[in-house]
Amino acid sequence: MTEFRIHTYTAAERVTFTSDGIDLVGELRPPPGDEPAPAVALTGPFTGVKDQVAGAYAERLAQAGLVTLAFDHRGFGESGGRRGHEDSQGKLADLRAAVELLRSRPEVDPDRIGLVGVCLGGGYAVRAAAENPQVKAVVGIAGGYNSPAWIAERMGIDAYRSAFAGFLDARCPAGLSGRRHSCRRPARRSLIRDCQISDRLAGLAAQSSVGTCPASTCGRAPVSLVQACGHCR
Repeated sequence: MTEFRIHTYTAAERVTFTSDGIDLVGELRPPPGDEPAPAVALTGPFTGVKDQVAGAYAERLAQAGLVTLAFDHRGFGESGGRRGHEDSQGKLADLRAAVELLRSRPEVDPDRIGLVGVCLGGGYAVRAAAENPQVKAVVGIAGGYNSPAWIAERMGIDAYRSAFAGFLDARCPAGLSGRRHSCRRPARRSLIRDCQISDRLAGLAAQSSVGTCPASTCGRAPVSLVQACGHCR
């Protein structure tokens, strides 16, 4: 049976760092002692902030002797950026910046840094870890791993396309008309970057290749359809 040892840790330190020029705010919890310790950055559920689930896990892991960093992603909590916008590529950039912050801290062993993701953050953590050789471990807790190909296979391609088209209709006042526009009602802003719809995006739901960005600008495939929408402007 694994023994769980409780450590006291110094009070959480408010830290600020930048990602793509956007100011991010976090809380760093170092364990006591002078030796560099392993560290993790945490990312939480959809729209979550550092004072919620991510912070709760950060506190518990700090008690286990890890340096922990819970922070607000861009657009949420105390961090800067477009308010309330779930930016998938931006969150990955934020996690890269969080890793760099940990690597710069004297309390942290730079060769023992990991990521912890909760719910939707689990998917972000896995993706960020796969792209960053500085990340040595990754943990998903009740992780949400967005795989359009997997979902389409189980729903059936016609049902999947219909559901996705309905999602766009529900989020955007222009529907799938193919007109370029800017949404003037912030409360109804789409998850799609800049809330813009084009003929290319309108045809996304009808693409036979599920999960691959038709704009081919990201250089990565497969990507989630929400991520793909962010590229198809």
